[in-house]
Amino acid sequence: IEERIDLQKLYIELKDIVFYGSNEDSQKFVFRYLGPRCLEQSEVYLKNIALLIVNNIQIILTEQNASFEAILDNNLAVWDKLIRFETIKDIHQWIYNVIEAARQFIGNKVDAGYAHIAKKISDIIHQEYQHHITLSYIGEMINYSPNHANNIFKLITGKTIYDYLMDLRIEKAKELLRSPESKIYAVADKVGYS
Repeated sequence: IEERIDLQKLYIELKDIVFYGSNEDSQKFVFRYLGPRCLEQSEVYLKNIALLIVNNIQIILTEQNASFEAILDNNLAVWDKLIRFETIKDIHQWIYNVIEAARQFIGNKVDAGYAHIAKKISDIIHQEYQHHITLSYIGEMINYSPNHANNIFKLITGKTIYDYLMDLRIEKAKELLRSPESKIYAVADKVGYS
């Protein structure tokens, strides 16, 4: 049975890696989505997951007004190359290389200081999403005006702080609601909708 992939979760993870991850984060991501558990899946399934990852990288680059041509030699060769791989190890290495190329490109394109500030904001949101968070609070935590913090965050992530917070809360609520014992009012309270 082929495993279902949460597309939004994959996109968010990949975008976080491209913007503030390390090469170790890239390796863990490839292992998570194309690791040993995938050996039980069909070749078509594995190549589809790899295509999905590459497509999401292309979306992330497009959001930054860039394209595969900026990080790789030929956009069409990307798809052709992926389809022609014969071993899982080849796919792993190539996907890792594509993620690293995107990560390095974005890192060079974006001021490292802004990426660091966006990472701080992201960390605050992940730690505090269950509570009432305002732009003013985040601005105070990082010593920036609320509007400037929001502009930096949007420049780096493509989302406002509010949109990022709402997306995170929705993802956390979906995780909690998978349990049949979950009560909607309790889940809403746990993720900050109270």
